[in-house]
Amino acid sequence: MQIESLEIKCNGNIIATEVMIPETEREKGRGMYKTKATPGKVMMFMNLTPLPQLYDMLWMREKLGYIALDINSTVLDVGVMKPWFTFKIIKCLNFIEGHPSMIQGIKKGDKVTWQEKDIDKQKISITSEKVQEKTTSHPATQ
Repeated sequence: MQIESLEIKCNGNIIATEVMIPETEREKGRGMYKTKATPGKVMMFMNLTPLPQLYDMLWMREKLGYIALDINSTVLDVGVMKPWFTFKIIKCLNFIEGHPSMIQGIKKGDKVTWQEKDIDKQKISITSEKVQEKTTSHPATQ
């Protein structure tokens, strides 16, 4: 399972900052089973083409919010799946599932965006500045 440091937004609100992306068919089949759904943490299923996919809640113990996206990252469907009873076949390119609170204020037709978080870039910049300070203030360089 790949865990990405992405920031997913819709309508200016941050939906998630930690994104799990299943890579194998087994990981896709398990989904968020045995993963605690917490705000800010989601699983994103990314397909190569928009094909009908079955998303089910068999064996799940808690509700999950979901967002289905088309090829332009426009919301096709949004809602809450209930434990044990929800079986959905949705034709979408990307499917996001997570804590039900993530879907507040999101409706069909909204646009979802995501980008890498800049935290790592800031750390690299700060580290390189400190290294540069040390080398310019070191007695051997003067």
